[in-house]
Amino acid sequence: MLMTQTEEYNHVRYYGGEVHYLTYAAEGIIWCTADMTGTVKRETALEIPESVGVLSKICSAAYGTDDLWMIAEQSISEKELRYILLRLDETGSLLFSQELTDLLLTSPQEIAQQDDFLYIASDMTVYVLNFEGTVCRELDAAGEIQQLVYDSNGLLYCVLSAGPIYRLSENRMDLRDSAWELSPGQFLSAGCAGYDFLVSDREQLFGLKLDSGECILLLDWSDQALLDGMAQGICCSNDHSYLILNYNTVTGKYELLQLNTKDSNEEYLILRLGVDGNKNWLSNRVEDAVNQFNRTHDSVMIEIVTIESMEALERSAINGDAPDLICLLNVNLSVPDCVEKNLLVDLYSFLNTDEKIKKTDLVEAYCASQEIGGCLYASGTSFGYRTLIAQASLVGQTPGWSMSEFRQVLNAMPPDMAVMSEMTQTSFLSEMLSYTINTYVDLENYTCDFQCESFLDLLEISKSYFSQEPHPAVEYGVQSGEFLLEYQFCSGTRSVHTFFQYDEGMTRIGFPGLSGTGAVLFVPDSAFYGICAWSTHQEAAWSFLRELFSEEFQSQSTTGFPVLQSSFDNCMEELITNGTILQADAELFYDLVNGCSGTDQASITILNLILSEADAYFDGQRTAKDTAELIQSRVSVYLAEQNGS
Repeated sequence: MLMTQTEEYNHVRYYGGEVHYLTYAAEGIIWCTADMTGTVKRETALEIPESVGVLSKICSAAYGTDDLWMIAEQSISEKELRYILLRLDETGSLLFSQELTDLLLTSPQEIAQQDDFLYIASDMTVYVLNFEGTVCRELDAAGEIQQLVYDSNGLLYCVLSAGPIYRLSENRMDLRDSAWELSPGQFLSAGCAGYDFLVSDREQLFGLKLDSGECILLLDWSDQALLDGMAQGICCSNDHSYLILNYNTVTGKYELLQLNTKDSNEEYLILRLGVDGNKNWLSNRVEDAVNQFNRTHDSVMIEIVTIESMEALERSAINGDAPDLICLLNVNLSVPDCVEKNLLVDLYSFLNTDEKIKKTDLVEAYCASQEIGGCLYASGTSFGYRTLIAQASLVGQTPGWSMSEFRQVLNAMPPDMAVMSEMTQTSFLSEMLSYTINTYVDLENYTCDFQCESFLDLLEISKSYFSQEPHPAVEYGVQSGEFLLEYQFCSGTRSVHTFFQYDEGMTRIGFPGLSGTGAVLFVPDSAFYGICAWSTHQEAAWSFLRELFSEEFQSQSTTGFPVLQSSFDNCMEELITNGTILQADAELFYDLVNGCSGTDQASITILNLILSEADAYFDGQRTAKDTAELIQSRVSVYLAEQNGS
């Protein structure tokens, strides 16, 4: 069935690849979804219980994957109005209702949802509510709010009538710098095809690039039979097709216009970038890189999507709609988890043949620290240095130690000294395994060894020297003798000056059980980017990842040190030139980086298996040896399943 020209369409939004809108029928309010051709896919009658009362008007609506939020108006008398917040599921059944009259003094302009929060705009305030209807924040705007609108990546913005545009989060409203400001009579819609937003007025439709403030003319309404009309809703997809719901002021009817600004014969490739946990957690720098890529590539477009779990990722691969690129944030997925399931491509296969960037152009020690079986399956865009420090009088002056040497130091430790602050039995074991798990697991050959002396030592140390109540942190706790160990980080240029304020009586001893100096290189924002093995557009996906390794992108690194060697060298030289560090400091840091042999990447699945068995050991229900045998058995079975044997 097609959307008709005689229906009254309300609250039109493009969400999840479909057009959502509300309309009215004899049986009440109908929630409809349609595709970009105007074909109605679903009609759901909303079931409003009598206890809620009669709704005289729907003020605003927000659509989710399987739910609908609405703010409705009720007429109590000629002078009294009441506002109701309602949530309904995909069957139209009411899940939740709450009166908002005391909160909203005027009719609400907009409602939107992002992550686990609702945003209600009314007059000059955006109210942030959780899904239980509790107001968490009141964000005051600098003027009257015109609308709430999503950009092309699904991020939520607040637009003021006076022109400025603000990025919204549950905690604050941030002014987005742009050379563009809204003019009277203009209205924003979610963008597509390289544009952050669509800007419409009574005459034309533009694509807006927010950073540069550039507005590109896309459509002239007079050329599209809209001269006597007014666009009520504009939905856009990344293939440059538009679904425009127009109210014709002459005929008094709603009209459906389907438009396409690109040649229908032109091939247009959509790449999907899947983000672990939530697509809105993609860093602003990479989000900007996606937008820049979309603007500068005529035949390729990157679409950012959410990966909710490993099961969802595998299911999407089976259904044929899996992402081509992936951003792993260690929320539900880690690099080892994906390697265990053969989900990632070795990036060296591209680096070895690329004409613009080679493996040798990257920081060698960083690449080596991230390798699994000699392959680089995913990479961050920057790196930092992490180690453990201790008094040299207790651990010696040479970095690096085995687990047995660690235990010897513990046995000789003063009785009133604790090992580390803010660590329990479980958290210490988890933390150490995050850095040393490759000592026990060989992902290349799908084997493991948890019955070795080193792992038994780690179990017994975790139980004997820690409890379920952590020691609170104390400033300079290692220097004062309160604790044996504490972390030392250098996560970028902002922390490098404190890194070299170092007591000569201390040793960067490292993590016990790691080879070399025992230090690790980590990714400060925990974001690893890779190419999915099932993608049929791997070369196109690599063309985007290549941009993340470019001098232009790397030279602007703010959350760590650049992984591109030339940018790293320039960064260190700049630190010397501006007096932040000395030449000797830079030379020492190069040596420290080159001495690293590990990373903080561990398989979430394997780590959870280990911790689940360790709990019984910590509770005294079994011995360390029995615990190690159970862990060996469970992890071996898991690895065999991933290997298909």
